[in-house]
Amino acid sequence: QYGHYNTIGTLQLGGQFNEVGLYQEGTGNQIALAAITGEYNNVGVRQFGNSNVGNVGVIGDHNDVGVSQTGHDNSANVHVQGNNNFLNASQNHNAGPNGHTLTVNIFGSDNNRGSLTGVAASAVSPLTTGISWGPGVGQVLQGGGGHTATINIGGLGSDSNSNRFATNQQGQNNTLTATVGGGHGNQFGVSQIGSGNVASLTQTGSSNAIGITQ
Repeated sequence: QYGHYNTIGTLQLGGQFNEVGLYQEGTGNQIALAAITGEYNNVGVRQFGNSNVGNVGVIGDHNDVGVSQTGHDNSANVHVQGNNNFLNASQNHNAGPNGHTLTVNIFGSDNNRGSLTGVAASAVSPLTTGISWGPGVGQVLQGGGGHTATINIGGLGSDSNSNRFATNQQGQNNTLTATVGGGHGNQFGVSQIGSGNVASLTQTGSSNAIGITQ
């Protein structure tokens, strides 16, 4: 879709081995995907412009989700419930006074399957961090400034183990709030490059690891 104030939703997808790609360019657009249920589905959402909203939900196992937003004052909400799912989210700020808002909830085990290790791979090197984290690590990237990211992995009453997550915020006055709870063997790597950035992380459980570079 091209233009302003368009809405895609509410789309529903179920079953196995489905692929869907959605693209919007303009201002004030909205994508609302109802919970995608099933296994081995591949979903991509791309929005270019300002004040856009993207909502994606996944319930099931072995699904791949990608969300990309470029512009300013965009928001994305991603909810993943299941095991062995993979998430990449990218928000880039190309102009304007306002950054992006991202909320991610992950409930399940072995999501964002991939490496890390060693204080969440030394807070997500390559040499802290020219990125290229490579395949196999679920990522959240925010570039520009004034961004807010809220990430919840697991929680009381849910069995969420052995998840991997890497985040990178570049620019000024970014905020990351993350909670890792209710499981074991989770790893979280955080990199913030710039000034005036804030990271607040809480974890409960056993054998979890968090690494932070500022």
